[in-house]
Amino acid sequence: MFFFFFKQKTAYEIGVRLVGSEMCIRDSASDAEYTPEDVLNDENLKECTAVKNGNVYAIPGDIEALDSPVPGGILASIWLAGILHPDQVSADMYTEEKAAFYETFYGIK
Repeated sequence: MFFFFFKQKTAYEIGVRLVGSEMCIRDSASDAEYTPEDVLNDENLKECTAVKNGNVYAIPGDIEALDSPVPGGILASIWLAGILHPDQVSADMYTEEKAAFYETFYGIK
């Protein structure tokens, strides 16, 4: 499986790089003004495997990016595991882990 992580780029700029990608994930910290729905509906990207299969996602805005060098970056990995293996990592599990993380490290309930 190939992954393509993108930040702020136009459809034209990412189009060539997306061809053959099975999944497309936008960074939560991105300043991009487009959404996964914008990518899914972009005529320039309609031949991309990820777009054809509807596998376009944005990391939730309340967690750090996958490549963020901070402890909270692990939450994006848990979220991604839920996308890749929903039979093993449920949305509830992600929510519980996120709550436990913020309570343990920041005292936020």
